[in-house]
Formats: sequence, C-alpha cells, structure tokens
Amino acid sequence: MAAGWISGLTEDPNDVIRSRPKAPTGYDSREDFLAEMRQRYEEGKAANQLNQDAGQEDAAFVAGDQWEDIVEQKRRSQRKPVLTNNRLVAFMAQIVGNRLMNETEIRVWPDKSGTKPAAELREGLIRAVCPRRGDEISGDRRPGRVLPAGRLRL
Repeated sequence: MAAGWISGLTEDPNDVIRSRPKAPTGYDSREDFLAEMRQRYEEGKAANQLNQDAGQEDAAFVAGDQWEDIVEQKRRSQRKPVLTNNRLVAFMAQIVGNRLMNETEIRVWPDKSGTKPAAELREGLIRAVCPRRGDEISGDRRPGRVLPAGRLRL
C-alpha cells in the first residue's frame, strides 16, 4: 500500500470508491428529488424566457442585425439599399471603459473597538470568498458580453 493512503479504502491510489448518494432530507427517493429539481429548473427557465429572448434580440441588434427579416427581404427584392449604421458599439465601449476604470474593491476598516490586524484579516477573508478577477482576460471582457443584453449593473 502506498504511503499516505488511508487503510481500508483501496489498495490502488488510482481507484475511486463511489457510493450512491442518499435521498436528500424530505424526499422519499433520489428520483423524487431529481423530478422536483427538474420541474423547478423548467419553471425558472420559463419565468425568465422573456428576458432571455429580449437579450438575444438586443445582442443581434448590436451585432448589426437591425432590420426585420420581412422588411429586409422586401427591400432586397426591390433592389433598394439596406443600410445599417451601427453607432451602438461606440456607446457600449464607453460604458465598458468606465466600468473597467472604476472597478470596485472591498475595504475593511476597524471601528472603535476593532484592531487593524483584525480588519486586515476580515478583508482577506472577504477577498477569498468574493469572486475574483484572477483571469484578467475574462474579467475585462465580462462587461462587454453582458451589456448588449442589458444585464450590466454599474
């Protein structure tokens, strides 16, 4: 047996012992729990469907699809111009740039009965728990991805 392995688990450190999870509290079986979970997911998805559709429509509009299909088809068949002057990208870039320049950060200061080391410890704990911008590429592009769908909160 390899050193460091708990005896009785497995002889091979590459083996994985799997056990079937038990039914969560309040459910008769795993299947009942999974059925309710799937039902709640579908209800939540249906409740948010209007927002999803509007977000996809807004993103398509920003991408340059600014004509209704019927109108565009009619104009093309009549050999009329179908112009798209997309000025939204510049406005979006301004909002995203402002968001990136004003990135917020949590600071903890000691109050009357607190100490500076305790405040620094709590600040470290908060930073460890909060989502971090460790990946600068994805962190910097995040506002630009959600802005067309109207989901950026400043």
